[in-house]
Amino acid sequence: PNLATSVISTTVKHSGNASLHMVTTAGGTTRASAIYQDLTPALTQNASYTLSYWYLPNTKGGTLTLRLSGSGIKSTISIAPVPGSVARATPGAINNVAATLAEYPSIWINELLPNNQSNIVDGRGEHEPWIELINTGSTAADLTGWWLTDTYANLNRWSFPNGANVPANGFLLVFADGQSIDSTSSELHANFRLPQSNGSLALVRPQTAGSGVVDYLDYGIVPADESIDSAPDGQSFIRKLSTQPTPGALNLFETIVEAPTLSASVGPDRAITIAWFGESGIHYRAQMKNSLNDPVWTTLEERVGTGSSTTVSDPNTASNAERYYRLIVF
Repeated sequence: PNLATSVISTTVKHSGNASLHMVTTAGGTTRASAIYQDLTPALTQNASYTLSYWYLPNTKGGTLTLRLSGSGIKSTISIAPVPGSVARATPGAINNVAATLAEYPSIWINELLPNNQSNIVDGRGEHEPWIELINTGSTAADLTGWWLTDTYANLNRWSFPNGANVPANGFLLVFADGQSIDSTSSELHANFRLPQSNGSLALVRPQTAGSGVVDYLDYGIVPADESIDSAPDGQSFIRKLSTQPTPGALNLFETIVEAPTLSASVGPDRAITIAWFGESGIHYRAQMKNSLNDPVWTTLEERVGTGSSTTVSDPNTASNAERYYRLIVF
């Protein structure tokens, strides 16, 4: 029958929990060919009533009629899009939703530790997941009206309390333990708990039209007490796992060592000496093999750089027509 496949939809809705998705094969002109609801108690004669509703325009057009049967109260409207309304897509043309936004502040998600087993504790002495924000600007950033969320379906999950701010060139910690009741002026707790693995986090600000995501990250499996760091600090493009969490401080990074240049010299006894500039405190492992097709490298010696020339001797070369060398930095 007509309208038999109509359903309640929670995907499309305006301000309530759901909408009525009407699927019709013909115009509804009678009770049997329309969707209706009996009102209890019945309407009072000569009383004033208003029909008020939201509807989603349909590109196929047509009309929508709502009525209070027997009362003469009826509303019939065209459900075609209003001429001049914004198109859903503009292929080959300038985007039609372009707007001027307020300048993005220099606030970033700088570090996140979702699986806290032995790292810092909160005011109750408990190991809880924590989030670190960084302000790379020269003035304090007011977060009044801003939010943190662990789900993109609800950008307004947890709001910062009035007056919350990130100091200039400073940090702000938030415990994401689902215990917002524990928040104080000096220690913030979000009303959601970050999962130890496979989670999401977004920092959201208010905008003229709705809310805007300032920064976000998704993470997978995170070992206990390892943090997800911005590397370098204060940006959202490069993030990595770190075994050295630094809540409320700049992140620590592995030392980047320039690849050394090897030189080789052959002595009177055909022994070969390998030399390179060893950076102070850096560990090197010299390895060799007789053919590039050999599956295994053999370690000759290990050295610690002293900021000067570093050498390793390979005496066993008399019977070898060729020899290959490499350095492992560790």
